[in-house]
Amino acid sequence: MNKGALARCRHELDTYARVLPSLDLKRRQLAMMLAAERRLLDEAAARFESVLTHHATRLPMLALDELPFDGIWHAGLEHAEERLLGLRMPALVTPSWELSRQTLTGLPAWSDEVADAVRELVGLQVERGLRSKRVQVLEAGVRHALQKVNLFERVLIPRARDRIRAIRVFLADGERTAIVQAKQARALLHRRTQPEAQRAEQRP
Repeated sequence: MNKGALARCRHELDTYARVLPSLDLKRRQLAMMLAAERRLLDEAAARFESVLTHHATRLPMLALDELPFDGIWHAGLEHAEERLLGLRMPALVTPSWELSRQTLTGLPAWSDEVADAVRELVGLQVERGLRSKRVQVLEAGVRHALQKVNLFERVLIPRARDRIRAIRVFLADGERTAIVQAKQARALLHRRTQPEAQRAEQRP
């Protein structure tokens, strides 16, 4: 323990103090994004349920299993990502749709409406799935950011402060010991030189 170690500990503490606010800011930003994305997910789920109820009321034939509606639409969905605050998030992509007219051949006239309803419901399901994945990524990001903030607040900064305090106590003890030793040395030197001075005075 010396003054060099004290300077290094102070430098570490200053670094931690500079980094912590940016980490906490990122954590708060991620938490805000997570809250917003959860609201959007809830809205997407509510929208899907509303549209499903609407189509189920308007098109009760959707419940008929014997109608060959499989393959009415061919959906193309590109997987894309975006980076937000260092996180790789699934981007919201609108599917591209291609209607198979061959599939509709021979079906009732209302099959076009059913096809449109199926497209809308699948699109809403895709949106809900992507938003759910975004929520999962943000939840993991918030947990990771919180762990970092806690590491700095509860471990690294207190540990650096404890080391600085211990080094200061050690150096202060060393300085006090040095002062005591210096006084003792002066007193000893004084005792040794005093008889010599007295003898010199007694000489004729």
